[in-house]
Amino acid sequence: MKQLVIKIIVLSVIFLVSFSYLSGLNLNKNNYLLTELESANRPLIWVNDSNEYNKIQGYTQEMKFSSSHHPITLVNQNELLFLKDANNNSIRTIKYTVYDENDNRLDEGKALVEGEKIHIHLEYDLIEGRTYSLVIEVSTREDTFYYYTNIIKDVNHNIRNSTKVIMDFHNSTLYKDTSHVEAITEGAVLEGEEIDRLDLSFVDFNSTVNEITWHNISIKKMNEGLLELMDIIEDQLIFKLEYIALINGEDYYYITENYKVEVTEEDRIEEIIVIGQIIEKDYDLIDFSRSMRKVLTQDIVDTSNNKFHFGFTNVDEGLIIRGYNSDNNLWIKDQTQLLSYNRKTNEFSTVFNFDTFNSDFILDTVPKHQVEVWDTNEDGDIYYAVLGYMNAGPYEGKNGVLIKKYFSERYYNETVVFIPFEEAYENLIRDTLFIENVNEENEGFFVYKNQIYKVNIEEQTYEIVFEKDSLEKSNISISQDYRFITWEEEHVMDNNNIYIYDLIENELRVITSEQEERIEILGLIMNNIVIGYGKANLIFEENDDVIMPIHKVEIIDYKNEILKTYFPRDNTYVKDYSFGNNRVEFIIGELVNDEGEMYLQEVDKDFIVHTIRAVQQHPYNIVLSEKDAVLNEYVLEIPLNQDNSLFYIIAKEKRYIE
Repeated sequence: MKQLVIKIIVLSVIFLVSFSYLSGLNLNKNNYLLTELESANRPLIWVNDSNEYNKIQGYTQEMKFSSSHHPITLVNQNELLFLKDANNNSIRTIKYTVYDENDNRLDEGKALVEGEKIHIHLEYDLIEGRTYSLVIEVSTREDTFYYYTNIIKDVNHNIRNSTKVIMDFHNSTLYKDTSHVEAITEGAVLEGEEIDRLDLSFVDFNSTVNEITWHNISIKKMNEGLLELMDIIEDQLIFKLEYIALINGEDYYYITENYKVEVTEEDRIEEIIVIGQIIEKDYDLIDFSRSMRKVLTQDIVDTSNNKFHFGFTNVDEGLIIRGYNSDNNLWIKDQTQLLSYNRKTNEFSTVFNFDTFNSDFILDTVPKHQVEVWDTNEDGDIYYAVLGYMNAGPYEGKNGVLIKKYFSERYYNETVVFIPFEEAYENLIRDTLFIENVNEENEGFFVYKNQIYKVNIEEQTYEIVFEKDSLEKSNISISQDYRFITWEEEHVMDNNNIYIYDLIENELRVITSEQEERIEILGLIMNNIVIGYGKANLIFEENDDVIMPIHKVEIIDYKNEILKTYFPRDNTYVKDYSFGNNRVEFIIGELVNDEGEMYLQEVDKDFIVHTIRAVQQHPYNIVLSEKDAVLNEYVLEIPLNQDNSLFYIIAKEKRYIE
C-alpha cells in the first residue's frame, strides 16, 4: 500500500510538472508585447587618415566579400588607423584578416587598441594599385561583428586635400556662399533668371547657383555623416555623403550627395616631371549631384486641400502610391519607408522605417535596404518585405530578406520569417523578384537568382520549391492572377523551350518547338501567354539586334492549352507587334535579301482579338506643383476625409514573451 501511495505521488508530481511546462509553452506562444522598434546598438568603425571618412558597416554574419560593394580605404605604408564608437558595447578583442581578389587569406592578426583608436599593421606587403579585402572582427560580450572594406595601397592620392575640397564646397552650399559655388563650377551653372521655377529634388552642375545653394530655405544638418570613398579612376576619386537635414524648421529629409574630384592639372604635370617623389597634391571638384527624400510622417497629409505633400522628394528614387481594399486604403513607399492611410477614417500610420528618431546615432538611417510591398487584404493589412541590411531590431547587423505583416486594426507589425543571404544589398536587390500576391493558402513566393522561394505566412516557414539555371529576374513574366510565372531558356537564336511554373500546383510545364524552329515569349494578355515561332535558318542580325521573322503566333493558357493561333499570309512574317487592351497588333513584312543584307520590309498590318479584356490600371500620379512663388514641390491630389480629424501612429512591433 505504501509503495502504491508513493507511485501515485510520483506520477502526480510528474503530471503537474508536465502540465505546468506545457501550459507555460502554450502561454508563451500566445502572450506577447507590442513595443517600439529597437534602436541600433552595434559598434561603429570609421577610417582616420588625416581626415575621417568611410563609416564601415558592421555585420553579425559573414558575407561573400567578392560580391559586396564596400567603400575603399587607402593604405600608404601598410599602416591603417581606424576610430571606433563602442555604442555602449563592451568590446573584448579586435582582429583583422586580409584577402586577395580570389578570397585567398593573405594576412591576419590582432589590432592594437588605444582608447577609441584601432591600429592595424599589415605584415603582408601589399602591391600598389591592387584591390584587397579587409575584414575587421570585433568581439563583444554578446556578439561578434564583421566590418568590411576594400583596401588599396596608394601613395599618389591625398585624402586630406581631396575631402577638404569637397567639404568646402558642401559647406558653401549650406551657407549660401554663391561666389564660392560659382568659382568652383566655372560657369557651368546656368544663371538663375534663365529658369522660371526651381526644383531642389535633384541638383547637379547643370542646375542654377540658386538651386545648388538651397534658394532661400534654411538647412540644419541633424547628423554629420561621413564621406565614403566609392571608387578610384586613375587621378579621380569618387565620394558619397549621406546625412539628414531639417528644412525650414519643419520637414526632415534624407539627403545623398555624390562628388568626383580630380588631381589638378598642375600636379599631374609635376608628377610626370618629378619621378619617384611624393607630391602634396591638390584637387579640383569636377562633378557633383544631390538628391533628397522626405521623411514621410503625418505632415504630408493636407486634408483641407485634398493633397499629400512630398516636398522636394526625388520621385525618381522609387516613391510609389497604390490603392487597395476597394481604394479605401493607400500604401505609400519609397526605398526605406512604408506608410498606410485609411481614407474612411483619416488614419495615417508609419508601417515601417528603421529610423526611430529617438537617437542622433547615425546607424538607424543607413539606406542599404529596400522595402517591397508583397500584398494587401480587405482588412487593410499589408504583407511586405525588407531586403538587404537590417539596421536595427532583432536581426540588426544581418543581411537578407525580412518578411513582415502589418495588422492595420491594431497598428502593429509581426515578423513572419527572416531569410539570411550572404550576398550584399546591391546584389540582393538586383536578383530578387517578388510575386506580389499572397494566395488563399496564405503562401507567398519570390524569386532569388535561379530559385523560387515559398513563404508560409501562417506557419512562419519558408522553403525553396524550384531551381533552374535559366530562371532569372530579368527573364520572368508574371500572370495577372499570379497563378504562374513564365520564362525562356535561352537567347532567341538558340531557344527551343519556354517554361511555365504553376505556383498553385508547384508544377513545371514546358513548351518545346520543333528542332528547326525557335520560340520566344512575345508578352502576356491577362493570364495567357503570347508566343512567337520562327525558323532558325531565317534569324538574322540588324543594327546589333537579333531579328526572328515570326511565321506563327499562339496564345496559350497556363496548362499549355492553345487558345488561338495566327498565321500571316504566305511568304510574309510578323515583323513587329504591340499589345492593346484585348488584342495583339502586328506589322507584317516580307523578307528581303539585298546583296546579302537581310531585312523585313513592311507590307501590311493585321491583328488578333483575344476573348478576355484586360483590366485597366489607374495608378496615382504624383505631379509638380507650386510651393511658393519660385519653388516647386511634388504633390498628390486625392479626395481625403474632411469629417474626421487626422489620426497618426507609428506601428509597434509584436514581440513574444519567452
